[in-house]
Amino acid sequence: MKLKSILLFIGGMLTTALILVIISMFEKSNNGITWFPEKGECITNNKLKVFQVLEPGMALAMKKDSYDSPVIAVINNEGKHYYDDEVINIPQKKCARQVGTYGYQTKDQRWKTVPVVIID
Repeated sequence: MKLKSILLFIGGMLTTALILVIISMFEKSNNGITWFPEKGECITNNKLKVFQVLEPGMALAMKKDSYDSPVIAVINNEGKHYYDDEVINIPQKKCARQVGTYGYQTKDQRWKTVPVVIID
C-alpha cells in the first residue's frame, strides 16, 4: 500500500515535470510572445523611442517624451531593424495596434509582460 502511494507520487511528479518542459519548449518557440487571434486596440499614435533591441525587427520602446508611459514591444515584419535610442515615427492615420503580449525577465530577475504592437 505504501509502495503504491510512493510510486503514484513519483509518477505524478514526473508527469508534471514533462508538462512543464513541453510548455517551456512552446514558449521558446514563440520567443515569449503570445499572439492574439485578432488585432486589438490602438495603444498610441505618438512617436515611440526604442530603449532596447531584442532581436532584428523587435524592440522595447516607450512613448517619446513621456517618462511614465508603459513599455511596449514593437514588431516590424517588413525587414526593418531597430537600434537603441531610435525614434519611431508613427505615420498619420496609423497607430501602434496591439497584437499580443511579450513576457521577459528583467536584469533584476523580475518577470514583466508588455503589449506587443505593430504599426497599422
